[in-house]
Amino acid sequence: MVYGWVMAQGTGSNLISLAPADLIRFGGNYPPATLAGGWWRLSTYMLLHGGLWHIGFNLLALNMVGPMTRRSTGAAACC
Repeated sequence: MVYGWVMAQGTGSNLISLAPADLIRFGGNYPPATLAGGWWRLSTYMLLHGGLWHIGFNLLALNMVGPMTRRSTGAAACC
């Protein structure tokens, strides 16, 4: 949802990738902005993705690591 929102509100983003300026504008952890008082960027950057490839690889990693984590911690640890 955040990807679609930034893509729609951004100025240089498209369906395939989000522009770096848009990522910074919408909460990316850009050190000068963070050190200048944007402490909230330390948590909002986790919601942003640079493009569809980034989202796809994150989903692939979750698909691979999720079942292993569930087996090692048990089903009750999940929910």
